[in-house]
Amino acid sequence: MHIVDKNQIQNALIVYLEVASLNHYPKLENSYDEFKSLVSSSGTNISKEIKIKQKLPIISTFISKGKLELLKDVLMGSDIELVIVNHALSASQARNLEKILNKRVIDKTELILDIFATRATSYIGKLQVELAQLRHLSTRLIRGWTHLERQKGGIGLRGPGETQLETDRRLIGKRIKRLNQRLEKSHKQREINRYARKKSRNELVAIVGYTNAGKTTLFNKLTESNQLAEDQLFATLDSVTRKNKNPIHGPVLFSDTVGFISELPTQLIESFKATLDELKSANMLLHVVDISHPSFEEHIESVNKILEEIQALDKPTLMVFNKIDALTIEELDILDQMELHPQKLPYIQVALASDVSDKNVTFVAKNCIRFLVQSADQSTVNFLNPLLKQFPNHIELVNFASQVRFQRGDHAMAAKHLQHLNTLQPNQPLILNNLAMCLTEIPEMVESAVAYSKQALDLAPNNPSILDTLGVAYLRNGQPEQAIGYIQAAIGIKKEPRYLFHLLLAYEGLGRSQEYQDTRKMLTQISLNVSGFTASERAQYARQFPEQASKSLP
Repeated sequence: MHIVDKNQIQNALIVYLEVASLNHYPKLENSYDEFKSLVSSSGTNISKEIKIKQKLPIISTFISKGKLELLKDVLMGSDIELVIVNHALSASQARNLEKILNKRVIDKTELILDIFATRATSYIGKLQVELAQLRHLSTRLIRGWTHLERQKGGIGLRGPGETQLETDRRLIGKRIKRLNQRLEKSHKQREINRYARKKSRNELVAIVGYTNAGKTTLFNKLTESNQLAEDQLFATLDSVTRKNKNPIHGPVLFSDTVGFISELPTQLIESFKATLDELKSANMLLHVVDISHPSFEEHIESVNKILEEIQALDKPTLMVFNKIDALTIEELDILDQMELHPQKLPYIQVALASDVSDKNVTFVAKNCIRFLVQSADQSTVNFLNPLLKQFPNHIELVNFASQVRFQRGDHAMAAKHLQHLNTLQPNQPLILNNLAMCLTEIPEMVESAVAYSKQALDLAPNNPSILDTLGVAYLRNGQPEQAIGYIQAAIGIKKEPRYLFHLLLAYEGLGRSQEYQDTRKMLTQISLNVSGFTASERAQYARQFPEQASKSLP
């Protein structure tokens, strides 16, 4: 924890500007609270605060002339040493404000840079913060000097006739170059570490989110670590990676990352590329959201904006809605109706601080594994195989393995996993149904598929998926008449396009041309998601709808 020397604490006037033309802060009160928290996090004492509304920013001072007179009145006779503005100011704007107000003026960028400077603890973190500070300083050196035009003669570092400003810029330029070299060296080491991790088949899950959303709390519970987790902005600055302690969840590494904030200074994004590159190499992201915060939608948008900037937005992402214990049942119901991400990401709800059982953390870990196996490539198989040897009777792992094998078209191995699952959990209709679906893809096992489907239907007679599977099993067994009844029953419960496609094939098998044409016409008018089709279904779809298949099938 950063301890502020009382002798260094400055009294500040915080100026919150709502500029209509910029429209950066649609929710004034919430943004204002965040701004105050930022100032408090810096160790500055807020002596006075003022809110200002204006239509446009002024080029020379950002703040309008009339509002500046108001600020001068507020500052008159006070012990205030510092004025903090909630917007990014240009060097000339800051300089002009200091002349008018006769006080030191800093903007939001400088404020965040200062906070980062106090929180950085690792060697890399300190280098990154210093680099960001120097990049920012290099654009506004003039503010720090009163002797800028004084000529400096002599030899050595300062050439004859060189101005102090030029000298300072050159020295800062050299320091920036040196920092970049050190960070580049660190970047190469990180690349080596990533290669080693890939070779060891460890999957990486990066935890991202708005500052103070609960990332570190989740990280600590997933990895049994004790990283500092405080209820303040930017409590975590240095990226930390630890291995998951629960072996049942596989060789998974979790990385805790720096918190994001709206309009994060460009200098920080650029300087923290070495850290943020960790996100680009992650296999998936856990996006933690403080769902109790009034501006959580804006927080999601801010995080996504930065992820897009560093080219990590397309990563498989699971949203973790934290602090649900602070919401009412009505508020939770509203979440299901909201489109919180352009890709409509799935989410889970947790209460990290209040749930002492840690069941919801285990739930997060299980969903990470589910996400990691969704790719169904060879690396996923390699990931699961040693786990299955170690935990052959773990129901979730066996189920994951069956899904991966099925998606890869290895129906025999998928069926083997599901048969084992059926012995571990007998008389489960969904397991029996999935087993039947696998067996329909194996010609010599179609009769067994019919038997398993019937068994599943006895246990869940009104399940449309099971009814459809039984219909498909009969169809693959050369019994289209029996197939039609079950598929129609499935459609009667749920008008699923896939069921209609199966009905189309049944009508074709029976030579019922009119019903076939009617169903085909219906299918051309609706959107048919073929992503979950088996290999045989894809082949049949391509035969029935060659034009649509050329656009939708890979």
